[in-house]
Order: sequence, then structure tokens, then C-alpha cells
Amino acid sequence: TNSEVLSGTSAILYCVVTGLTKILESVSWEKPDGSSITASGNGFEFDDGSTNFDGSSQTTALTIPTDQTIDDMTYKCVLQSNEHDVLGRKIDVHSKVFRMSSTPKFVTLSVEQTLTCTISEVDLNGEVVVTWRETSDGTPLINDDNYGIEQGTVNANGIQDSVLTIKAAKMSTLSGPSFTYKCSARSGQYPTSAESTELDVVANVVTLGVVSHGTEQLFSAPAKLSCTITGITKQVDLIQWQEPGGEPVQSGQDGFIVSEGNFDNGSQTTVLRVSEGVVEDGVFTCLVTAVEHGQVAFPTPVRLNVFDVVVSPEQAVKTHAPSKLFCNVTGMDPGSSAEVWWIRDSDQQEFRDQQGNNVITGPVVDNSNQSNYITLDTSMTTTDDVFTCFVRVKGTYTEDTVHEFNVILDIFSVSTVADHIHKGEEGNLTCTVTGANKPLDIMWSTDQLTNVSSVEGYEVNQPDVTDESQSSILTISGQHTLNDAVYTCTVVTDTSLYHHSIPLNVMGVEVTGSVVEVGTRA
Repeated sequence: TNSEVLSGTSAILYCVVTGLTKILESVSWEKPDGSSITASGNGFEFDDGSTNFDGSSQTTALTIPTDQTIDDMTYKCVLQSNEHDVLGRKIDVHSKVFRMSSTPKFVTLSVEQTLTCTISEVDLNGEVVVTWRETSDGTPLINDDNYGIEQGTVNANGIQDSVLTIKAAKMSTLSGPSFTYKCSARSGQYPTSAESTELDVVANVVTLGVVSHGTEQLFSAPAKLSCTITGITKQVDLIQWQEPGGEPVQSGQDGFIVSEGNFDNGSQTTVLRVSEGVVEDGVFTCLVTAVEHGQVAFPTPVRLNVFDVVVSPEQAVKTHAPSKLFCNVTGMDPGSSAEVWWIRDSDQQEFRDQQGNNVITGPVVDNSNQSNYITLDTSMTTTDDVFTCFVRVKGTYTEDTVHEFNVILDIFSVSTVADHIHKGEEGNLTCTVTGANKPLDIMWSTDQLTNVSSVEGYEVNQPDVTDESQSSILTISGQHTLNDAVYTCTVVTDTSLYHHSIPLNVMGVEVTGSVVEVGTRA
């Protein structure tokens, strides 16, 4: 009689001889390697069956030790019966083995669950009988209101899966981070074979969790929000998003795109993309329905914060005059701050706060705003250039994104000319701006008058602006040329006031202006 047992389990082979009138003259066993077994030893137990001869049959048994049942083997029963003229007849007896395994499974407690006991390397001509228990050596489970048992069948690869279904009524009584059931197997083809030891089939209980991933995003850029769902054993049943006002998000409409994501190794991530132009501060809501956890529309808030960066795209600066270029960050989330640095286009030199006084990264004020600037000394304002401001906002919700903003440095020069003016006669003063990319305001004043254009006896003319220059001509009537005076031509930019003095000598001596003050515009 063949044997089929769990690999590594002691097995017993039987050789039953019938039609006898007396005990066999000789019985022995032959190992797979051809060596003979005639007595117990080396872990083998040998019984020739002579003591249980019943007058017509004799059963000899060979017990194989555990270290010899790792793989399938074939032994031979060797018989000698003089009454049947049989001498050294050999009969094949097979020692077959199977293996058992089970993979721990993640389960929830709200719905019925299944556990699987896998038996492999099963003889293709038969099946094993699997027994399920709640505890070791406990009462075998049966099909009832709590459980359902499927023995399974052997497939072409010699694998048989037995499935235990734990019904919802029973699941509701279970708790803890995990629980364990037991399965054992016995050969159905060779019922005299020993039942296997019990195998633990482990179920790990998972808890639903949703982690939100908000974002802090530049106003003019698209945003991405997400929720990562954990503690699941399959794709969740439904995902919905709501706008800050509670309106349902319709994917593909109003600048929103929703991706539900795919289940992967116990988690699933859903993503909401918000297009530029739609982005604004607010708290969206991710709603998750997971029937396996008994959860419907489980809500999780997801924050979207929007910041902006304010720069002057083009800044006019007088040649060789110090200046500042600003790159201010506004509307940051409380607790966030901005890392700001600059690169000069002409030579790709980088300027950072820690390299000296060129770059100042200001403190965050009002929990959201940060003033940042680079100081240009006189050596940096000689020719037109482009400075690029790089901004990386760092905070709870920010991604590692660098935003770039160009500031065109528009360098111009100023020259002044005074006519030969005689006492009491009309004359002109001229202030010319050269090299500016766009027209600039030019104002006139004296030490007594802050703005002479509205005073009787003065007239300001500004000829057509050319690609190269623009001029402002102050015509002074005779009533204002009786005494010497100092006039000031002021060039006004978006950020600064540049003052140039023109001494008026009524004797008619021509003079050229000189810079007497450079002030920051209020």
C-alpha cells in the first residue's frame, strides 16, 4: 500500500501478501539506492508481519523516518514463498509527499472573508482531505451559519487550494490586529497515510486610513491634490471630491481632472488636478466609500493654498546708480517661507543670501508675506542685463518646485544742457534720457518750487520720443531770468527718482548738469 504524507513526516509502507497457508520464508525491503532493509535501524522500523499472520495473509510494514520523506521515493518489498515457488519477488511501493503553505492575508471585519490552505505536489490521481479548525486540535469546522468550506480539486500542476469562508456573522465577533485558523491534510487516495501536522493560516486585520496631501502652489500654475487610502484589500468602491463650497467636482469640467488611482499592495491614491486660472485658496474634501470597512463617503479635508510672486518685469535704472530688484512672495501658508536666489544672465553668476549683502531674504510677516531683493551696486548697473529670480516655497504642503521670474534691467543715461541766457531774456534748459526701453516721466523744479510746470512763466515741452532718446525742454520766460538760480531735472522710474541740477547763470554761460542726489521713490 502506497503512502502520501506531508513532506518531512514519518510514513508507513505496507506490503500485504494473501493466498498463503503458512508464513513467508523471507521478507525484506529494498531502499531506492538498492540497499536492503532486513531489520530495524538507522531510523527505519521493520516489521516482517510474521506475528500477525492470520492463516491466509501476512502484512509487512516499513516505517520511514522523517529525513527520508522530503521527496517522492519508491521502495521495494522483497518476498520469498516456497509454497508458491516465489523467490525474491520485488513489489514497488511508493512513498509520496505533498507540501502545505499559506500566505498571511489582510482582512477587514465588516464583510465575509476567505482564507486559503494550499497543498502542492499532490498526486494527480487523487486529492487530499483538508480539515479546518479554530484552534489547535479543536473541533473540525463544518458548513454552517459561520463557515463555508471548499475542499478544492487538484489542478494540472498538482496544486489543490482549500478555501475557508468566514461569514459576516462570524467576522463581526472577531477582533484584534490578527487571528489564526488551522488547517491539516490527509491523503484521500491512500487513507492509511498519516494526517499532516496543522498549518497556521493567519489573517491580519487592517484599519481604513486616509492621508491627505495638500499643496501650496503658485497662483499662475496648476495644482495637484491627493489622498492616499490605506488598510484596504481591494480597490475602494467609490471616490468623490468636493470643492471648498461643497459642490461635487466633475472630472473633465471647470478645470478639474480626477484620477481614482489603482489598488496596489494595500493602498490606493486618488489625485485631483486643478488647472491654472481655477487655483484659489480653499479646503477640498476627498470622500471614500469602502464597503469592506462599512464606510460610505468617508470624508478627508485636503488643503490648497495659493501664493503669488510679485516682480517688476522691467526696471529702468540710471547708469552707474545703485538700485534694488524686488521679488516679493505673498499669500504663503502660515509656517511656510521662501528660498530666493538670483542669476545674472550676462555671465550666469549666482547670487544668494549667504554670499554677502547682495541678496536679502526678508522675514515672513503677517504669517504669509516675505519681501526679498537683490542690491545692485554701481558696477552692476553699467549695461542692460536680465536678472532671474528663483523662488522655492518651503512648507507643509509645498512640492519641491522652483519658479522663475525674469527682471529686465534697463540701463539709461541722463544729460542736461542750458542755453546762453541773458538777464531778463527767455531761455531753455534741456534734460535728455538716452537708452531707456520705454518713455520715462521727467519733472522740473527749483529750490523754491517743487513743480514749475504749473507756474506762470514756465513751459515744458517734450518732443517726440525716438528709439534712442527722449528729451524734456523747460522754457523760462524773462521774468524768471533776472537772477541766478538752480533748476533740477528729475527722471521718474517705477522704483526711483534720479535728480540732476542745472545751475542757471543769467550771464548766459552754458553749463552741463551733474548728479547731486539719487533717491528712492516714495
